[in-house]
Amino acid sequence: MGNLMSVRESADVFVDACLRNEAGELLFLSVYGRDTAVLSLFAAFSLPQSGGGYRSLHLQTDAGDVEVLVSQPDRLEKMTARLPKDNLFGNVTHSWLFDPDAVKPDRVNRRALLLQHEESDTQFAARIWSNVKQLSPVPLMDHWRTALLDGLGDDLVRWLDDSAAPPIGCVNGCRIELDERFERMVSIAVASSALTLAPTDMPADAPERIARAYQFARDAVAPEAEAGSAPVAPAGPRLFSPGQIAMTPGIQALADDGVNVQALLLRVLRRHLAGDWGLVPPADARENNLALTAGFRLMSVYLIDESLPEDGRDAGEKVWVITEADRSVTTVLLPSEY
Repeated sequence: MGNLMSVRESADVFVDACLRNEAGELLFLSVYGRDTAVLSLFAAFSLPQSGGGYRSLHLQTDAGDVEVLVSQPDRLEKMTARLPKDNLFGNVTHSWLFDPDAVKPDRVNRRALLLQHEESDTQFAARIWSNVKQLSPVPLMDHWRTALLDGLGDDLVRWLDDSAAPPIGCVNGCRIELDERFERMVSIAVASSALTLAPTDMPADAPERIARAYQFARDAVAPEAEAGSAPVAPAGPRLFSPGQIAMTPGIQALADDGVNVQALLLRVLRRHLAGDWGLVPPADARENNLALTAGFRLMSVYLIDESLPEDGRDAGEKVWVITEADRSVTTVLLPSEY
């Protein structure tokens, strides 16, 4: 128990720890008081203001009153423990009001809230990494830990004591958030050898290279990716080695139809190596993104003539580009030759 702070809205309730988000909204509250006083305070958050309800409470700290907003009480969970009856204050309970992210990582939204209380920085850092691995959409190796945490910094772990609404009392904490760019960043970092399979192969500048990969992923996410489809990157720096470049007789024969085969090869290979998978379905694009990290086969589909309308995209007007799992060969072919 830390130093107790009184609550302006309830003279019989005391608080020793409080966490808020940057907007001042309640994330965690540690409360002491008699059953009836604590229950009355918690119930007031759900009542309309016209009926005596609260949308905020005010903690009386040494630095003055601090407002804590409680605009979404239905989201908060509660836990209560009873203090031994032989304490100096009589029949007192210790209750906690908290955001559910503080108990269990939200894997759907890829976020977590971690509280630090009487825990060493080393132990807490290990818990942060454990949560990052649980939330990651792709497997992470333990020797990537320092490079990822240092390279992504506040984009991955946001400490609440650095926010506009710092912790109050005897607790600290952080937010972990993995957005839609994280998976693509890992793919880029692996392809560029910023993240390696062997710990001894990790480059000294891995954090800086990861930061650049994340910036590339930030710039490369298209509007349709924001809406939930697979991320698609514009043609740019290559993400993997193509190995030997090969084309089939069907591609060579396109020259007879007036196609500039050299220009076609340059265009489709540039897009393929940049992670722009062309016309593949979103599910296949996601598999390609994972294959960059896992070392599986990559496949893209492009129009031979990009000026064709949407309804002209039949199989005879497309080319496929396939890179083998070992990255030894990349082949450009017609669908009919597969």
